[in-house]
Amino acid sequence: MSLSTFKKCFIKEYNENPNKFLQKKHLAKAKELLQQRKQKPSEMYFELGYKNLTNFRAAFKNEFGLTPREVDAI
Repeated sequence: MSLSTFKKCFIKEYNENPNKFLQKKHLAKAKELLQQRKQKPSEMYFELGYKNLTNFRAAFKNEFGLTPREVDAI
């Protein structure tokens, strides 16, 4: 299967593109780890595929309306 065919099938099945799907899964995992106080944002952003903490923070806030630090403080 070609990449473009895969993307079309994925979008049809999940109603979003694979990159966005994976980003949401990574951010959900980050939120879970923060709520369980297992890791700090500065310890997890690279493991989740972000090249810097600023991009991770922005994506997290865009997804949940809170910064990782705000979730960690709850």
